[in-house]
Amino acid sequence: MPARTRSRWDLRRELREFYTASPSAVKLVDVPALKFLRVDGTGGPDAPEFALAIQMLFNLAYTIRFTLKAEQGLEYPVLPLEAQWVLPTGNDPPDPDARSKMGWTLLLMVPDVVTARILAEGVERVRRKGRPVTGCRLWRFREGRSAQTLHVGPYSGEAASMARLLSFLEGNGWVPRGKHHEIYIGDPRRSRPERLRTILRTPVRPA
Repeated sequence: MPARTRSRWDLRRELREFYTASPSAVKLVDVPALKFLRVDGTGGPDAPEFALAIQMLFNLAYTIRFTLKAEQGLEYPVLPLEAQWVLPTGNDPPDPDARSKMGWTLLLMVPDVVTARILAEGVERVRRKGRPVTGCRLWRFREGRSAQTLHVGPYSGEAASMARLLSFLEGNGWVPRGKHHEIYIGDPRRSRPERLRTILRTPVRPA
């Protein structure tokens, strides 16, 4: 992401293409290199470790955001939570019903100005408040050409949306590559299951 001279970054608008999708269509996007806060783990989304990792990421993301505003006058929104899922056997698109067997990577996008020093200072500030922070690191990642669609409803019903995405790939000369990627629009901890909105993204390559 190029450097900005203004004090407020409208990341939701600048990155809108990658954080919006349609529940009735699949679209191709070319995701550029972005920087994230990253935490890795294993198990399903209902496991306590998963919930703790989410809380840790948001605590750290907001602490860093407040620090940058105070020290550099920079303002930007915290973007949605993201996760990459992968079965222990490889990078095949996962079965949503088998997540207890999966490895996961939780992500929150941050601006490029977030350095290792800023991260370390943010970790220390969070810990001084009595909140645990472990295993979080910065990660710059270019996902590249990918296909995505929007799933509306409970996570247990994602199979139909994934089938629509995979059918699109098959019919247009693409095959999946890399890890299955989900972006959780809104706060999944507060939304009713039927109102959950999840962008399903799969990196692709020509068949």
